[in-house]
Amino acid sequence: MVATSSPAELWSYIFEYLERPSLRSLSVVDHGFRSIAAPLMFRAITIHQDQAPQFQLMLQQTAYNKHVRVLEVCDQLEPTLDQEDAFSKPEKVFAYLPDYWPPQKTHARDPSWQPVAALLRSLPVLTDLIWTCPQQFPTCLLRSLHDNVRFAACRLHLRTFRLRSLATTETIIDAHELELVQSPNLYSIWVCYDGDDVSGSTIRLPEAVSCAMNGVAPNLRVVRLRQAIIQMLPAFPLSASQNHENKKIRGLNSLLPLQERHCGSVEQLQLIGAGPALRAEQVVGWSECTDFNSLRTLILDADIQGEALSSLAGYNFPNLTTLALSLQIEAGMMSIPENRPYDSISGPARDFLCSLPPLRKLRLKGEIRHSSLQDVLVYHGPALRTLQLIPSGYSPHRLSLLPREVRWIGAYCRVLQNLSLQILRSRGDADEVAAYSSLGSIPCLQTLDLRLDASDYIALRNEEGIEEPDPDPAPWAPILAPAKPHFDDFDREFGSFRDSGGLLDPLKGQFRDMFVNAALDRKLVQSIFVKLSGAKPARSMPFDRVEIRSVGGGDFGKGPTPAAIATVMREIQRRWLFQTEWSSDEPGRGFRVTELEYNETLNDTHLDLVGSDLGNEDGLDPRAALIFRRLWATEGDWRRDWHSFPLA
Repeated sequence: MVATSSPAELWSYIFEYLERPSLRSLSVVDHGFRSIAAPLMFRAITIHQDQAPQFQLMLQQTAYNKHVRVLEVCDQLEPTLDQEDAFSKPEKVFAYLPDYWPPQKTHARDPSWQPVAALLRSLPVLTDLIWTCPQQFPTCLLRSLHDNVRFAACRLHLRTFRLRSLATTETIIDAHELELVQSPNLYSIWVCYDGDDVSGSTIRLPEAVSCAMNGVAPNLRVVRLRQAIIQMLPAFPLSASQNHENKKIRGLNSLLPLQERHCGSVEQLQLIGAGPALRAEQVVGWSECTDFNSLRTLILDADIQGEALSSLAGYNFPNLTTLALSLQIEAGMMSIPENRPYDSISGPARDFLCSLPPLRKLRLKGEIRHSSLQDVLVYHGPALRTLQLIPSGYSPHRLSLLPREVRWIGAYCRVLQNLSLQILRSRGDADEVAAYSSLGSIPCLQTLDLRLDASDYIALRNEEGIEEPDPDPAPWAPILAPAKPHFDDFDREFGSFRDSGGLLDPLKGQFRDMFVNAALDRKLVQSIFVKLSGAKPARSMPFDRVEIRSVGGGDFGKGPTPAAIATVMREIQRRWLFQTEWSSDEPGRGFRVTELEYNETLNDTHLDLVGSDLGNEDGLDPRAALIFRRLWATEGDWRRDWHSFPLA
């Protein structure tokens, strides 16, 4: 037997790093491997309602039930075991919507869940029960948790939390829902609610959640709350027909006597925004129902007002280690100087971030003045293990960094292990090369998601990125950045792609530079990886995974991408992955480079198709061809003629 060639403890340690398919394959190859892999393969299992009897029989016959620590019950929804990362995509939570069945129908369906309850009772060491079904959590499962002493410490995770009796005409909350919200097993809830529910219960739901946090659910530690679109509506008093909901909220508030009530001890709070920006008074409301001293993770995937950031800076977060913020300076793509908001975000964001203890994980999304970002990196950099900078919005202050700004990360964040950022390309010049070397010099950096940004948000603005109109301009006229020194007469001509809408094109040279910055073939991506890996200090951690992709082609920050330009960008923008590869022939590790499917979205939702010759033989618009052929002169298939340009 292969497994006996080394101690079982060693194989068990190795197997901890393998994915489930690999474990399954090894368990088939060798009986000894099967006994080692089984505890890992069955540590967490996902079932559907109708699979419970078969799983129970199989686990009992093989005695694998003693290995099950996590049970996820799914019905119509995707499993969530891989979504526990604090920085998982917030849009994933949107899919986990509860049904709208009244409590009476929920109780009527309870017998159908008895097989799942039987499976639950057969798992002696279960630590986590995850409910990923649109239905209300059944009474029989709650009884199984409460009536068995061995489940006293089992944590209940409700992915579709909803108190359905809030939407009925009853004046009291359903007894089962009261017991559920008071359960000592209740550990985490995902709350997803929409403006589609016109009954008014969506308005009261955040209050019900706050009550659960405010000591009613004694062991509630994780709350993910998606803000409702209905909050965009003006405030209005509840009608007489809705008064029953006020009574139910009072009923929740009265579950604990006032003298026994205390702030909850939520450790992870995530707010996902689909409505207006988070306000200061909402911050005060959350502070009244949970103790910010207990928070370890705060994820604000919602726009936030500067006043709310200032309010947050006034609280203590002594145990906070993970933070995500979404920041917005400009309101929209077509903002004009008269309605462009004053930057009320950068200063308060910097003050809030620098009031916190040094963080281990930080994600910033959106826009912030880069001088404020530098202050944040100086303060938190020495402690950061994970950093994600994700640009969004239409301001030059979005989080796409110049090469010289990328070097801040290499200078201040010396213990980073995971990094995701976007760098503005500068035609592969010395500054850009120095930025790659700076990132590679971080000793512990193992995973890197590097987006090479070809966009140009300065072309239709001045150098500071602020539009300052002439004394008497056309209403839409932008202030153009000056031509660059390397532009020739052709480059100084205006493009002729926007045939409608009153938008002026950038210069042809600016389009040509964008082609240079967007082109990413195997040769260039390998050169970049050599710069990254070659800068690694001696005895430092080698890279494990590096993903490099080209983004931003055709994006000038104002208006959609012309169709002729989008056609070129779809061809020359690529996505590549370098991954560790161990070889049995040669000692040590190597890297396998793979081209991945390109899934970035071009800013071409409303392509300007007027006058665009997309029906010709090779699909290249003649206007784009004039610029394209000045870079790649070969008169063949343009899709094969292009290539990247070398680094300096």
